[in-house]
Parts: sequence; structure tokens; C-alpha cells
Amino acid sequence: MESIAKEIKNIKLNDTKNQIKSILKTLVTLNKDKASPDTKYILVSQVKSQVVKMLKRYNRLLKIYWAIDTKNKNYMQSNGIEEYSASDIYNMVSKLLKNDGYKKICKRTLERDIKLLNEMGLLKSKIRRLGKQKGSISHYRQNMLFAHIHKDIILEYLTQLLKENLKDKRIIGDFDKEIQDETFNCTNLEKFKILSNINEHNKITPMSHVSEPHVINKANISYKTKENSIEMLPKKTNPNKQKPKQYKFEKKDVETRLISSHKISKKYLKQVKECSNNDSTYINALINLETAIIEYKREYNIEDILKHFLKQFHNRYINKIWMMMRRKDGVISDYEIIWEGRFRDWYPNKYKFNSALKESYGENIKVKKKAYNSDEAKEETPNNLGHEEAERIAREENRKLELKRREDYLIKLFEREAREREERLRKAREKQEYLREQVKKSMITTLEKGRLGNGEVNIDNNTTECHLMPDSFLGGGVLVDIKLKSNYEGFKITRGMSLASLVEYSSQARPG
Repeated sequence: MESIAKEIKNIKLNDTKNQIKSILKTLVTLNKDKASPDTKYILVSQVKSQVVKMLKRYNRLLKIYWAIDTKNKNYMQSNGIEEYSASDIYNMVSKLLKNDGYKKICKRTLERDIKLLNEMGLLKSKIRRLGKQKGSISHYRQNMLFAHIHKDIILEYLTQLLKENLKDKRIIGDFDKEIQDETFNCTNLEKFKILSNINEHNKITPMSHVSEPHVINKANISYKTKENSIEMLPKKTNPNKQKPKQYKFEKKDVETRLISSHKISKKYLKQVKECSNNDSTYINALINLETAIIEYKREYNIEDILKHFLKQFHNRYINKIWMMMRRKDGVISDYEIIWEGRFRDWYPNKYKFNSALKESYGENIKVKKKAYNSDEAKEETPNNLGHEEAERIAREENRKLELKRREDYLIKLFEREAREREERLRKAREKQEYLREQVKKSMITTLEKGRLGNGEVNIDNNTTECHLMPDSFLGGGVLVDIKLKSNYEGFKITRGMSLASLVEYSSQARPG
């Protein structure tokens, strides 16, 4: 695909060069009408730079006209809802120029170009001010009488402006003046006496004998070949000599490429043709299909690609096939939504399954009739309904199908998230239990190793008793009796207990 883009770019460059040459030739031919003594001279290189600037402005004016035409179509389709301003036109034109490799223009340049289009009679500007520091709304009305020939009008108008600019100037070559006044340096030839020797040699040496040719009477010459002449004898042919091969380059159209190169079934292509409104829609659909196959056949099964394309084309894009096209010129399309979004979400990668190669693909793929199962009874479209009513019902059913698919997708997504959340909570509980056991074991190990002096640790089945010697910082000879239960149930809460109950509880806690 990159090589094709380079070839297209080279073709455009060649066309531009040829266009510059043709304009220069036209301007040079006007020199014969400029015989006035007051005529000034201008070099070809300077005129060429003016022609290049003119062609750049020509391309910019075409982009401005296209942007205005696009905005006007959106304005008419939305019944005046989608308004636009001069800044919107400026942003679109700047993006188009950036994609073509041109420099960014300022808003003043755009205003001058729009003014020039107004002077040509192609546009008429309407601007409504919304108040101080509130912006404005612009509308550029097109002259639809000249819409189909606007390119020719713009180019011819710019050419006439250039001719008007050069009417008092005569175009000459870059080195014409230098050639007329040129003087050659012959000092070295005179120094070595080369010229004098050559002149003397030419005087002494006689010229070679030249015989005059015989006069031939052309009236007696016959160009007709006689029957018994040598020219009538057949020429000897060498049977062993190989004849040069004549290569025939066959130009394959997109339908032939899909059948021969990509092994797409003719039955499938017939279904695509039945879904198309006309031949141009059919050809554009096949081009879009070929683009998708080339891009996704390495990762996905070709049967899935064909099934998804036919479903999208039949259900959504019969009347707007251009929205399925992959665009790189800044024009909005649904190519990324169709393939990067829906296709990757709905169909698995072919490496997850064993997909065998086939002689032809799409043999059993058929267009499914749109149907929507609801709790209410199905209502069939009566025969007496008009075409618009049938289309409205079809659109409504399509919208309901889309809503149902989206609802199923969200339900599956929520269920998967719920399962993942339960799994995370289970792992967190297991980790918490494990940490609790580790803390418990570490406490028991610390108490066992903490024997000091006459301290003892008696471990029974359910109770661990530790009798320690009197501590100096406890003040007095008070023995501390610590009892640790292995079946520890946590701290007991004494809030809300009466004073008598607290005294009884503390006496039970102390020994003796």
C-alpha cells in the first residue's frame, strides 16, 4: 500500500510539473505582442516562482470550496441546526493542507481567498454578528450554476490575473543578457601561436578530391517491386531461433481479484450485488471488502470477515457505502467503528480455533432477514404500505435489534465483573485468615521463648498459664498470673454492665 501511495504522489508531482510548463509556454507566446520600448524584462525563473505560487493558491481555493460545500450539505440535511463559522472552515482547510504537506495559513489569508471566490461569482458571504465578544455565525451561499465547473473557473481566473500582472513585462531566459555581451579569453591561444599555425596549415594543405555524384533521372525510378526480382524471394527463416516472448499484462478488476487471489465464492459476491443499489455501490462495496480482508485475514478467519461485512452492509450501509471506506484524508467514516470496534468485540481470533484452509470462502453465508421477537404478537408489514413506511419499520426493527444486542453484551459484561469481584473477595478472605493464623502462632512462640528467672509456662489442652516473678516496676511483691487461652474469642466489652457485676468480674479475674 505504501508503494501505491508513492506512485500516486509521483504522478501528482509529474502532473504539476507539466502544468507549470504549459502555463509558462502560454505566457512566453505572449511576448510577440509586447514590442513597446517601455517594456521591462523579467526572468523565466521569476515567472516560474509566480506560477508555483498561483498553483498553490489554486489548490488552497479548491479545499476552501470543498469545505464550504460540505458544511452547506450538513446545514441543509439538518434543516439549519448544524451551523458553522469562519473558524470551522479555517480548521478544516488547515487540516487538509497539513495532510498534503503544505504550510499552515493564517486567518487573514483565508479571508482573502474567500473574498476572491466572491469576486469570481462562486460564493456569496453572509455573516451574522452575535454581539461583542460573542462570536458570529457565517454562511457562504454557493452559486450552483457554476458548481460543476468551479475548478476550471478558479484556474482560468488565476491565470488571467497572472497575465494581467505580466502584461508590461517581457519574459527572457536567465542567461540571455550574459550570452549577448559575452567576451571570450583567447590570450593563451595567442601566446602559444596556435591560431596562426592552424591558419597557415589550412592555406598550404590542398583539399581532398571530391568527385561529383552522378545525376540520376528520378523519372525512371520505379518503387514497385517486380514479380521476378530478388525482393520477391522468400527470406530464409531459422526454425531453431526462438521467438521473443510477448507478455500480456492483464488488468484485473476488484471482482476478479477477490475470486482468484482471495478465493471468495461467486455466490457470496452475487449476494453483495443483490444488496447494492447500483453498479457503483457494488464496486465500492467490493473495494471496501478487499481492504478489510487484506488487513484482518492474518488475525481472523476469512469466513468471519465475510459474514461481518455482509451483515453491516445489508443492515446499515446500503445507501451510504462511502461510510465503510478507510479514509486518510480527514473525512469522517465508520471504518474504525465497524472493524476495530464491532468486529474485534464480536468475533474471536482464528488462532484460538483450528481453522482449515478452503477452496472458496463465503459459499454458505446468507443474508438473514431482519426479525425481532417481542412479547407482543408479530405484526407483518401489509402489502398496501408505501415504500417509506416499510423503510421506517425496517429502521425501527434494526434499532430494536441493536438495543437488544447491546443489552445482552452489557449483561454478560456485568456477570463477568461480578464473578471477578467474588474471586477477588475470596482471595482476600483467604489471605486474611492466613495472616491471622500467622499472628497467633507468632504470639504463642514469643510467650514460650519468654521464660525469665523462675517463670513457667504450662500449656494445657485449652489454657496457657504463665507465672512470672514480681516485677520491679510494678511496685511491691505482687505476683502476676497471666492466662492465655488458645481458643481466644476476643476482648470482652464491659460497657453497659453494672458496678456489682464489674466487681464480681474483677475478683474472678484475680487469683486468690
